[in-house]
Amino acid sequence: MSQDEVARRLSAVGAKVRRGKLGSVLAVDFSKKITTDVTDEVPPESFGPGAELPSWVEDLGECVKCRELVLAGQPIGDSEVQYLFARLPSLQVVDLDRTWVTDVILDWAESMEKLKILSVSGTTITSNRVQVARKRLIKTRIVQLD
Repeated sequence: MSQDEVARRLSAVGAKVRRGKLGSVLAVDFSKKITTDVTDEVPPESFGPGAELPSWVEDLGECVKCRELVLAGQPIGDSEVQYLFARLPSLQVVDLDRTWVTDVILDWAESMEKLKILSVSGTTITSNRVQVARKRLIKTRIVQLD
């Protein structure tokens, strides 16, 4: 899928998309609720291995040059973040505030060589696990506000 099509599809569900000079999607901001048929309260058991990825998450996976990703407040969990981390090696800033992610994403963050800021406020990620990750991810600032 072309970057034009990806940008159009992401914009259609409410994302603010920033593109580079050559047309690549460089930043995607979902700080407003997505406009699909999901509810505000998504039970965590709907995530996990074998769960079908929302089409907008698959579209994000096409943004291989994306550097900034704001998913705060979106109905996503560990499987969606793992999918995105595996496909978006250029990520530098990731905002996962108020999502359904757990401690395991901090392990996956270690594989993100360019990651500079990871925000996980309002998630179930424990403070102890964040402290351990901060020692291991010395080039990444992990933000967790109570």
